[in-house]
Amino acid sequence: MLRLFDPSLCESCPLVGSRTHLVADDEGEAYQPGGVMVMGEAPGYNEDLQGKPFVGDSGYYLERLLDSVGLGRADVYITNTVRCRPPGNKKPTKRQVDFHRPVVEAAIDCARPYVIIALGASALAWFRPKGVLLKACHGKPFLWHGVVVFPTYHPAAAMRNPNIWPLILEDWVRFNVPVDEVVLPDYGLVSEDEVVRAIVASPKHQVGFDLETTDTLREGVFYPHEQRILGYSVAWGEGKAGYVPHPPGRAMKAIWNPVLTRRCATMPSLSTSFLRAWA
Repeated sequence: MLRLFDPSLCESCPLVGSRTHLVADDEGEAYQPGGVMVMGEAPGYNEDLQGKPFVGDSGYYLERLLDSVGLGRADVYITNTVRCRPPGNKKPTKRQVDFHRPVVEAAIDCARPYVIIALGASALAWFRPKGVLLKACHGKPFLWHGVVVFPTYHPAAAMRNPNIWPLILEDWVRFNVPVDEVVLPDYGLVSEDEVVRAIVASPKHQVGFDLETTDTLREGVFYPHEQRILGYSVAWGEGKAGYVPHPPGRAMKAIWNPVLTRRCATMPSLSTSFLRAWA
């Protein structure tokens, strides 16, 4: 087990008053450098009592997901963005995450994983700038300092909302694709103008869109006309992709006109949400 936390730091930890135990990382008995690391958000009630990450229901579902890709808990290194339980099981604050960041960075340096599975929005935010939504990039690996990061939903999200479970399973199917068959884009926030200029400069590449909207599924019924458009993911060539926030009231068609005038654009499948954003 890697010993990375100096207990003397606990007195200044912003979470010292809300925890029962410090939750140490769980380095699997069979884990080897170059393997898989799993990063969660923060310890919960059961983790706080036992001093071990991902126990109870979240641990059960994580182990099922690992098993689906041929891994056991002993094969992976498990960590969290913070080592202590936030009060009331709340999402850890930026101050709390920043306090524990040197410890997490040291764990990554020592474990030397090839891939890190980032579970949930807090784990994704640890790697990506503010504003990149998990909804927009789950299941889409990216590079962080030479390490592959694979973002997906936290098992606890499916426990709260069963509709997320199919998305999680789909993500883990993608994770199981051999890494040498995956092209890893440097995925991040981009502007529409930046994307358009890049596409015009490389006219031979196909362009793919994935419109990101608010969820309007209630009690098994989908209400598409109530969707609010947040932005869209776009890919414009091998290894080139990004998330574009979409300002309300700004038509995509006007921004993308330089692309449309330079290539034959075909749109085989359009949703009502896409048409509203386009026009």
